[in-house]
Amino acid sequence: MNQLLMKTEGLCKYFFRDSGLLGREQKVLKAVDTADLEVKHGETLALVGESGSGKTTLGKTMIRIYKPTKGKIWFEGDEICSVEGDRLRHYRRYMQMVFQDPTSALNPRKTVLDIISLPLRTYQNLPRTELRERVKELLEMVELPPDFLYRYPHALSAGQKQRVGIARALALNPKLIVLDEPTSALDVSVQAKILALLERLRREFQLTYIYISHDLSVVKNISDRTAVMYLGQIVESALTDNLFESPLHPYTRALLSAIPIISAEEQEVIPEEITLVGEIPSPLDVPPGCNFASRCQEKMPICEADEPPLAKVGNDHYVWCHRYS
Repeated sequence: MNQLLMKTEGLCKYFFRDSGLLGREQKVLKAVDTADLEVKHGETLALVGESGSGKTTLGKTMIRIYKPTKGKIWFEGDEICSVEGDRLRHYRRYMQMVFQDPTSALNPRKTVLDIISLPLRTYQNLPRTELRERVKELLEMVELPPDFLYRYPHALSAGQKQRVGIARALALNPKLIVLDEPTSALDVSVQAKILALLERLRREFQLTYIYISHDLSVVKNISDRTAVMYLGQIVESALTDNLFESPLHPYTRALLSAIPIISAEEQEVIPEEITLVGEIPSPLDVPPGCNFASRCQEKMPICEADEPPLAKVGNDHYVWCHRYS
C-alpha cells in the first residue's frame, strides 16, 4: 500500500425503494456494484461513462459522503469503510469534493468569506482575523482578488463560483479531491482556465484527484489513469494512454468511437464508429451475467449467464470481459 492513497475492494452502494401495495415490496437500485479501484499518490484518476453509470455515486461513496452497502475502502492503509463518529470526521478533512453545479453548491445567503471558512471553523478554532487572512490566501490560490470576501454567490459568474468551491475544498489541505464534472456547467472559454488552475494546484500542493467526467477529450489530456463505468460496474481500467490506444472492452471502444475527430492523427487512434443498439437496463432490474450483454455486438452465450471475471492483460490494464478471462 506504500504507493497507494486509496483502494476499494468489492465496493457497493445500493439504494432501497419501497413499491407495491402499501410499500410492501422492496426494490434494490444497484448504483455501484463491486467496484475495485486503486488511487495512487499524486495522480489524476478519471471515472468515465454515460450519465447514470454510477460515477458520482462511486466518488461520494469512496470519500464516505455515502455509507457503503458493503465492500472495503482503505485510505493510506487504514480501513475506513466502517468507521463512524470522530474517526470518520478525522478522515474526512483529508478527502474533499468539488461539485458539478457551482451555483447549487454554494449557499446563496452566505458570503464568500463564510462559505470558504466553514471547513476551517468546523475543524480549527482560529481567531476571526486569522480566519479572514487564511481565506484571502485561499482566494489568491484560485486566482480571485481579496475584495471577493464579502460578495454573495449571486454576484459571481459561474467560473468564479467554481473557483470559490475549489478554494473551499483546499481549506483543510486535503490529500484527495473528487472533482465531479467541475467544468460541465461552464462556458467553453472558462473550462480551459479552470482545468489549468486544477492542474497547477495539483502540482503545487501534491494533490490527488478523482476526476469524474463524460468528456473523453478532456480526460485524455488531464488524467494519468482512467476507469470506465457501465451500469454501476467498472468494466475496464488502464493508464490513460494505453486505454485510448488499445481499448479492450466493447463498451470502451464504443465510447471512444464517439469522440469528435478533427485531425488525421486522431483518426488513427480512435476506433471506427460503433453504434450501440438497445437501451441501458434499469439499475432496479439488472440482468444476470454481464451488464453490457444486452447491447454488446460481441457477446457469447456465457455473457448472459455468468458475470465476467477480472482479467489483467498488461501493465496496470484490467478488463472485466469473458473474452479476456
